[in-house]
Amino acid sequence: MTVTERVPVLDFMTLSRTDDLYPMLAELRRESPLIKGTIPLTWAVTRHADVAALLRDDRLGHEFPRQYTEFMFGDGPATDFQQNILLNRDPPDHTRLRNLMGKAFRGLTVRKLHDHIVDLVDALIEPALEKQDFDVIGDLAFPLPVQVICELLGIDDVDRDEVRTHVVDLVGLDPVAMNRGTTWLRDYVGEMITRRRPDPDGDLVQRMLAAEEGEDALTHDEIVDNALLLFFAGFETTSNLVGNGCVALLEHPDQMQKLWDNPALAAHAVEEFLRYDTPVPFVQRIAREPIEVGGHVVKEMRVVILLLASANHDEQVFAAPERLDIGRSPNPHVGFGGGIHHCMGAMLARVEGEIVFRRLAERCARLEPNGVPSRRASSIRSFASVPVSAKAS
Repeated sequence: MTVTERVPVLDFMTLSRTDDLYPMLAELRRESPLIKGTIPLTWAVTRHADVAALLRDDRLGHEFPRQYTEFMFGDGPATDFQQNILLNRDPPDHTRLRNLMGKAFRGLTVRKLHDHIVDLVDALIEPALEKQDFDVIGDLAFPLPVQVICELLGIDDVDRDEVRTHVVDLVGLDPVAMNRGTTWLRDYVGEMITRRRPDPDGDLVQRMLAAEEGEDALTHDEIVDNALLLFFAGFETTSNLVGNGCVALLEHPDQMQKLWDNPALAAHAVEEFLRYDTPVPFVQRIAREPIEVGGHVVKEMRVVILLLASANHDEQVFAAPERLDIGRSPNPHVGFGGGIHHCMGAMLARVEGEIVFRRLAERCARLEPNGVPSRRASSIRSFASVPVSAKAS
């Protein structure tokens, strides 16, 4: 059975900007396990069982034809970046890059950063509590992960705000800004590499320079683009988790009180925030061969969108999915994807998110809205501003 025109249609780019997203996705799930995209030859999978299985299905690839990437990002450095990074490579290239990147990460355990992250969070919360009115995004959710990932990559203090500005361009929706951001960041990282010496015990860039496997090593361009990927994965993931999670708590004061009464629930709360309003609402794959989804066949070389946000609200898996429950267990969400391309920033985001929400619960009497949160124009679900009021406990 092949896909027919009776399959529902969706503009995927609305997924990051629509406030009332989840009722729309619930309706699409009820109608069909597969929906048609407004972009030609593009299909999306709506239900948890299918999404979870396809995240690990090697019949779906990550290497898109250049013409498709150019259609999304234009013919420029943003497309070159997307084509080069580990995230968009299939084996054997993916295996080679992951092995070399793994050598660079060896010994850099995120858990070792725990106490340092606590100190950073406290240093950001302190002035916010003194002011009592603060912006969750600008005063906490952005600066924390930026500082952590900059330290890991060895990026100087004086450059961090400018680097962050260009990373925001890189993940936006405007191809002109994306190309501008990519160009600046590539030049910055490329110049930084020329000043570093390989060191298997140094910062991440030095470790990448030192990574070898037999006669193989990372090339200059691979180090540049994958360093940018690490910055994005280490910064955006945490920032949006914290922003989305705070908004969810503000909208559910009973769950905020539950967390404030028992800050040890912070780790469970992070998993529920990832499910409740998934920062990355979808991931893209390309069919290497025909694939059947719910009785429909997606042909080879079609783009397959795995709707993580829809899967995370599937009524067949999650009881009352529209309800925030920070103690939800089990919670088999797919907020970080899965398979060999599981989010590289997942562990760091979980540790940072857990610390942020635990320290907020321990140090603030309560958070109250102090204005309307505003969403950011981006390919991911995120906020530009979340104004709150808070007093010290």
